Amino acid sequence: MNPAQAPRRCVTFLCLLATAAGAISRADAAETRRGINLSYVYPAGGRRGTTFRLVVGAPRLPQNLEAVFSGAGIEARLVSILSPIPPKDREEIAGELRELVRRKSSAAKTARDREAPPSVWSDDDDRRLQELLRKTAQTARAREAPAFGGRAEFDVRIAPDAALGQRDLRIAGAGGISPPLIFHVDDMPEISEPPLSAADVVSVTDPSRLGPWRRWIETPPVAGTIAPPMIVNGQIGPGQCDRHRIEVTVGQHLVVAVSARELRPYLADAVPGWFDAAITLYDPDHRPVASAAHWRFHPDPVLCYEAPRDGVYTLEIRDILYRGREDFVYRIALGPFPYITDMFPLGGPVGAETRIALKGWNLKQDVWVWRSDAAGVFTLPLAAMNVRASPFLRMAADTLPECVERPRRGRGTRQAVVFPVVIHGVIEHPGEEDVYIFEGKAGQRVVAEILARRLGRPLDAFLAIGSDEDVFTPLAFNDDREDRGAGRVTHHADALVETVLPADGRYQARVSDVQGASGSAYAYRLRLSEPRPDFEVRLVPSSVCPRRGATATVTAHVVRRDGFDGEVRISLKDAPPGFSLGAAQVPADKDRGPVEIRTSRDAPPGPARLEFMAEAEIAGERTMRPAVPAEELEQAFAWKSLVPVESFVVWVARPPPRRDADAEKIRRPAAARATTP
Repeated sequence: MNPAQAPRRCVTFLCLLATAAGAISRADAAETRRGINLSYVYPAGGRRGTTFRLVVGAPRLPQNLEAVFSGAGIEARLVSILSPIPPKDREEIAGELRELVRRKSSAAKTARDREAPPSVWSDDDDRRLQELLRKTAQTARAREAPAFGGRAEFDVRIAPDAALGQRDLRIAGAGGISPPLIFHVDDMPEISEPPLSAADVVSVTDPSRLGPWRRWIETPPVAGTIAPPMIVNGQIGPGQCDRHRIEVTVGQHLVVAVSARELRPYLADAVPGWFDAAITLYDPDHRPVASAAHWRFHPDPVLCYEAPRDGVYTLEIRDILYRGREDFVYRIALGPFPYITDMFPLGGPVGAETRIALKGWNLKQDVWVWRSDAAGVFTLPLAAMNVRASPFLRMAADTLPECVERPRRGRGTRQAVVFPVVIHGVIEHPGEEDVYIFEGKAGQRVVAEILARRLGRPLDAFLAIGSDEDVFTPLAFNDDREDRGAGRVTHHADALVETVLPADGRYQARVSDVQGASGSAYAYRLRLSEPRPDFEVRLVPSSVCPRRGATATVTAHVVRRDGFDGEVRISLKDAPPGFSLGAAQVPADKDRGPVEIRTSRDAPPGPARLEFMAEAEIAGERTMRPAVPAEELEQAFAWKSLVPVESFVVWVARPPPRRDADAEKIRRPAAARATTP
């Protein structure tokens, strides 16, 4: 080496070393900031007043893990965490595993040979063997599907007085807090199939990864006969069919309602895709008597079967393409319980009692009196009604006058209405077109909007506005109109039209189904009015994890309606100590803006639930709306939806446990062998 070049090369080497060190430190920092992604939760619900084991899966899980539920009445205690074996420990654990298997084989052999001396094999040895086998299988599973690399178990207790219905479940720890998944609280007895293990999946997808260890893995027992009413929880593995034996009595109207896609309506990744459940009911002679692969436009199947005789029937559930993995979780409600299939009208005027006609199975009443003191779209109070129904069914209330269509026999509707108005109608016959006639003035702005799919109805609406002449010429028409505030609606099939009337006179609003479909379920609400500017706000994401004294930023998405274009300001409602807002507004004509959530240095550690309000000026008046927490989720790798969730959670990281040298020395040998934190 040229002596003159040595200092230069030394400097170059030090620069490269510093660059590498900087890259490593940045990678470490990114690892520290990276959040937790929850891949699945099983079971996806439980009965109040019970305690049960809950399993969650994620790509990675910190040791100080906690489960965070929305609402009150649910407690969870971490039992164990199962993670892939670190590369540095794999050879050592493989050696220990070989030794345990050899000793167990020797013990089994001496148990068969009466002349051989007894071999020592304890319950602790057996537990250790199963622990290492689970770790080995988890390591293999993490290599082929990183989304399921970590697995944790909790003991969950639901209080007897916990509110019924849907909750949010997140997991939180040193790595942050996860987006929520759906968790249900029910009052029906429940039973759960053994949770799907990594070994169950890997033994199908790539048996060579487990090698000779597969035969030593113990499998839990399968449940016996089910006496409805009951909720059955399960997971579908690759190529798997679950079969449940059900005791049924003659004349019983057995309702089978599956929740599968509802629990995870958006893709986690590309392969294998959505869980598309299909069910088949077999009679005691194992002949198929009923089946379903969907319920109207919902992918989750529902069926009702009247049993002609007593016996043990078999219900089979599978993915329609025989796919499967850990996040193919299902809940089946089965029994002779009341189930609503249809209702009409789909709401009523604000402040007035409306008689709703109900249709369905096992219903004890066919009329329900409903009242709302505020305008908007609302979920059904199923617990108070003591019935079950599709989770997508909704009711709507409005301040406008309302009326019901007067159909002509088999020819749809041609009806004069007084503008403005909300009209309740049904497309009852194939190819039917409902026509509503109203008086308009030159230069008048008219908005016509259909609410059907957003209320859980199957109508794929086509809507047109035009003059009332012998030959109808539309001024404006629409098929599908995207509503970013609609939540978990994967097909925006409702229509909205806005136009300016060219002259005084009579005009028509025409409603039909794009595909010519019809029936009592094809109900709708049609609003005819001048523009009514309004807005909704969604805060994304629905959870953040700032440090004490730091700021976290979320995005406020403004859903603008009927031409509203003003500024929107966000504020905290009844903020707990330690939390405040910085910048929190969306400028005029913009559809999103940042909201800064500040934490003080004395903010309490752990979860804090915040509520937000949005304020704007409309027509010179101050208007307040709740700012709803939501997640921006993607479907079909192109369209994104703002999906509302139950609560907004700020997770303030808890201080790490104090460690001293003596305690570390005591903990280290046990930590190398334990799966519980």
